[in-house]
Amino acid sequence: MKIGAVILVAGIGIPDEEMEKFLEMKRPTIFEQMIVSYQRAGVADIALVTRDGMADKIEQTLHRRGVTFLDIESDSFELAVLKGLSYLSDTCERIFVGDIRFPFFQPDILVMMQKRQAELLGAVYGGMFGDLICTSQACARNICKKLEQQIEESAEMAEGTVRSTGVAAFWKQFGYRIAHIEVENEGILVKVTSAREYEERRQIFAEKQIRGHVKVSLAVNRSFFGPGAVTLLTQIDRLGSVREACAKTGMSYSKGWKIIKKAEKYLGYSLIQSRSGGAAGGSSHLTKEAKDFLSRYQDMEKELKAVTAQLFDKYFGSYPH
Repeated sequence: MKIGAVILVAGIGIPDEEMEKFLEMKRPTIFEQMIVSYQRAGVADIALVTRDGMADKIEQTLHRRGVTFLDIESDSFELAVLKGLSYLSDTCERIFVGDIRFPFFQPDILVMMQKRQAELLGAVYGGMFGDLICTSQACARNICKKLEQQIEESAEMAEGTVRSTGVAAFWKQFGYRIAHIEVENEGILVKVTSAREYEERRQIFAEKQIRGHVKVSLAVNRSFFGPGAVTLLTQIDRLGSVREACAKTGMSYSKGWKIIKKAEKYLGYSLIQSRSGGAAGGSSHLTKEAKDFLSRYQDMEKELKAVTAQLFDKYFGSYPH
């Protein structure tokens, strides 16, 4: 089951100057805090929705993190949700949605939420909903249709509106009952709106437990294929364009081709099949061999991470930390 996540940066009311301060902070930045939490929980496809004014700066900072960048013209919460869900609902069976102001959820909460079969699921601490929501693929598609209709009928939404309702009220408007899961992590309720608040609160709420972590790369003398190549190839297959895939992953066009050519050199076959001309202006897709290779890598990565978790529990499960 493929899991995705939408991280909302647009439509949440944080001004550009404050966003720049988030980017300038010592690592992990607020963006990295959320991205790493998702990745540790096995979330494979992460889309970060930004507004045009900040898109380039955020992409330059995070381009190595293996995320997809989606831009919207206005600072509209509804448009941001629609952009993220529309992008992921074609390929992901379950999708998390959360905004950058609530970065302190822990990976084990995400794992618990993935296991619950609910159309719309929220995490609750002390009887209060956190900002984090998990939706099924069917639910996400239905919400997209309803959001499209709302935006068409409301010029205000299209031009930009920051969410004013609570998280539960926003999602309930689409006609779904929000199932909930009780968690013991108060961090899901902790909101930050400035770099100063993030710095203060991450000392208290950021995860401090030791965890096993594995990054999978394939090598012949030196590494030639890893998470960055996986993200790039996945986007090419989805978008049908190397240039668009590079833009979505925050890397230059020349760097994207360098990654592809390097992998092709070691593998001995082509990864990309390109078609030129025509009314659509040509397209690029993965070859049959590339799809098979990518699938094998992803399956191996998933199993290695599962084994890593088991070994960590064996050797560090009772370790004081």
